[in-house]
Amino acid sequence: MQSIPFYIFIISMFFLFHTYLFYPIIVKIYSLAAAKKFVKEKNKLPKVSVLIAAYNEEKVIRETVETLLASDYPRDRFEVIVGSDNSKDRTHEIMEELAASDSRVKFFPFFERNGKPGVLNRIEEKAFGDVLVFCDSNILLTKMH
Repeated sequence: MQSIPFYIFIISMFFLFHTYLFYPIIVKIYSLAAAKKFVKEKNKLPKVSVLIAAYNEEKVIRETVETLLASDYPRDRFEVIVGSDNSKDRTHEIMEELAASDSRVKFFPFFERNGKPGVLNRIEEKAFGDVLVFCDSNILLTKMH
């Protein structure tokens, strides 16, 4: 007959393997199955607005917006809205250039400090999306397969 510590060890090992091995595999299989039946028609996808509050982000804002625009989400159902919180660097110039080059980009410069929540509240009113995504200006997204 096995001792109680042996059973505790076996149960503990099961939970350990479940956490780090079984559960991720189950989630992956489920996500693949769910993705196939989620949306088959692109025109039924929700409209998405990505909102970014920027303050002196000239080093990262171009790359952030360009990675967002590189997504394969339908063009007519996706927009990026950037509000600049009285930036003192080249953020305004960069964003005006991006907004002029792609109709999905909207730029709203504010010439007084509002803070991040204030900027997000003000640009949220301009969004057309059913889904609002609040994003920092230094986030770089990659495509998932």
